[in-house]
Amino acid sequence: MIKNRYLMLFLAFIITFFLGVLYAWSVFVIPLEKAFGWVRPETSLTFTFLMAFFCLGMLVSGQFIKRFGPSRTVLLGGLLGGIGFFSASCTSSLVWLYVSYGVVAGFGIVVANVVLTSVILRWFADKRGFASGILTAGLALGAFFLGAKTAPHLIAGFGWDGTFRFLGISYWVIICPLSFLIRFPSVVPGAGAASSAEVWGVGLKEMLRIPSAWYLIFWLLFIHTGGLMIIAHVSPYVESLSFTPENAALAMGVLALANAAGRFLFGFLHDKLGRKPTMVLSSLTIVTGLLALAYLPANFGYNALLVGVVITGLAYGGSIPQLAAMVSAFFGPKNFTTNYGFAALASMAAAILGPYFGSKVQFASSYKEAIICAAAVSGISLLMALLLKNPNPEQK
Repeated sequence: MIKNRYLMLFLAFIITFFLGVLYAWSVFVIPLEKAFGWVRPETSLTFTFLMAFFCLGMLVSGQFIKRFGPSRTVLLGGLLGGIGFFSASCTSSLVWLYVSYGVVAGFGIVVANVVLTSVILRWFADKRGFASGILTAGLALGAFFLGAKTAPHLIAGFGWDGTFRFLGISYWVIICPLSFLIRFPSVVPGAGAASSAEVWGVGLKEMLRIPSAWYLIFWLLFIHTGGLMIIAHVSPYVESLSFTPENAALAMGVLALANAAGRFLFGFLHDKLGRKPTMVLSSLTIVTGLLALAYLPANFGYNALLVGVVITGLAYGGSIPQLAAMVSAFFGPKNFTTNYGFAALASMAAAILGPYFGSKVQFASSYKEAIICAAAVSGISLLMALLLKNPNPEQK
């Protein structure tokens, strides 16, 4: 049995790195549309199903871990993810694509990811920010390197169907064997107490009666809604400033890497500075980044735009590990998967609201006004951060 928590964290990172390839959906859109003559509203429904079952998986993963334990639940997630991708290689209809990629793969991957987060936060009860930062960065890096960078080359060489098969097999070969090593700690490292003494916590109904839960949820909602009002439109925004498509592609790549780096950085700051100071810093940072995107490029050019992209990406990515760390610290590890799953729905809501409102403002006015509105929306998160208090000050 593994007793070294850093080795456990490394194994969990590898698994989440491969789980992150689910976010590579966009690279399959054009090949599938060319192969079957589908149009964008039809293919985009795949991602809608993915998000719907992503949310469902977050809410029910707690029941799986209670019944099967962490190892078998991660195994189940890996099996379903592999089945979903491999089945997608046999796509001949939209319904098949929706079910294979959107339902089966989406559900399996999120179940595995939420359980891994629960496991690692117990191993790192004294370094929750650091641990959740590493783990959430794994998803972002997997989406970037396996999705944005590797998948297009695989599609070019083996077709969209061969790439789906490759990804499905990689889940079975890599994730499923590693799942057998995933365990809760018998003794909580850094806590000096048996895990049975550490496993405390409130249920979802009780959590939702605590004001701090809602401040935390709305803090994330406003940061992500404001951020996604422009993050979802970075490429067209760059081109609207008369920069080249190559400049737009580079900005998207820089944004993805800043997103991953922010998870490391703000996870580290969460442990070093404390929860509230880091939340406040996140809110201020994303407002600064958005305002830089709105005002700097016109006066200082493309490099200044990249500065705004980096600052915004760092703050947006950095909010994600903080949510996991605070849900665990405030409401306990006992019901973490269910509580975290509900709180993280704020990010899912933001993924719908942010791009929609951003496009509405841009259409009615311009990208500059849309970004200024995004900064104002993100700025509301500062109030949420200032109002939030630890409901269990005796818990570190």
